[in-house]
Amino acid sequence: DLKDYQQYLQSLDKLKLSLRENFAHLPEAVAFTIHHHAKQLLNRMWDAQDPLEKLKVEMQLIQFMTAVHEDSVSSLNTDKPVSLPQKTLAFIDNGV
Repeated sequence: DLKDYQQYLQSLDKLKLSLRENFAHLPEAVAFTIHHHAKQLLNRMWDAQDPLEKLKVEMQLIQFMTAVHEDSVSSLNTDKPVSLPQKTLAFIDNGV
């Protein structure tokens, strides 16, 4: 289990680097906030004792990571620079 958790953390670190690469004008604090939110979801999932709660938070983490991925792909497929990962920030703003 510990190895799985470490792999999740490594993946989240790659996520932060990817955000910095795909959103050149993204303030570093925003990238850290997104990374922190993903880490909080991971910790909630990992610490959940109730299997239904664990599954719920796992789905939230998957949805969050999907939003980050979609924002990154979107930023690469446009001619003009995208300054903020809109879907990702909306996900955080919705309190998930």
